[in-house]
Amino acid sequence: IDHKIQNLLYQLGMSKAAQGHFEDAIKSLQEIYREEPENYVVNFEIGTCNFNLEKFDLALTSFKNCAKIRPEDPLVHLNIGTCQLRKGNYTKALTSYETALAYDENLVDALYHTGLIYVEESNNSSAITSFTKALAIDPDHDGSMECILDLIQGFSLEDSAGYDKYFLKCKSNNSLLLNKIANHFLTNKKPLESLRFREKLLANDPDNPQVNFDLARTYHELKDFDQAICFNKK
Repeated sequence: IDHKIQNLLYQLGMSKAAQGHFEDAIKSLQEIYREEPENYVVNFEIGTCNFNLEKFDLALTSFKNCAKIRPEDPLVHLNIGTCQLRKGNYTKALTSYETALAYDENLVDALYHTGLIYVEESNNSSAITSFTKALAIDPDHDGSMECILDLIQGFSLEDSAGYDKYFLKCKSNNSLLLNKIANHFLTNKKPLESLRFREKLLANDPDNPQVNFDLARTYHELKDFDQAICFNKK
């Protein structure tokens, strides 16, 4: 294929993919693939399109081609792992994530998905380790923070307090996450810290009855009964 035609096919394929027309995108990209089967970028994009279509076996074929072309690319091993994860092949997925992390130990998505596999295997200690490593790199990673909050339920006050430093850094506007953090601190007898997140929830949704009720409960723990009554009325 002429270089200009190849470039047009690639641009057309990426345009179709951006619009969510993944099958049409693959058709354009495969025109290039037939001429250049070792084109890393084309293999990667075809794999991504098939992944979005939930055709994980086809996606795996493309990503494995990429791994042959660039064996030290951590993103390829991350994608192979995620395909295996979606297929329910946890052992193979874990191996791919470990390979990705061997090439880039700061790959947050690999750490996060490794943690999810450990959760599925009921290996909560290893799961928490993976999630805390992810948060050490990206303090705003909502998924890792939420998983830790779920996993430490039932911990003693002393043990769960060790994770407070991660929660206090939270800048998310995710209401579900903010509510879990607020509940965590209230349960751990830290109403002042809980209040910080309750107020953020209130700013996001001031007319929500549950948010106002929870604020009243928090002020009650702080022994600020006037504020508690005020928010109870709301």
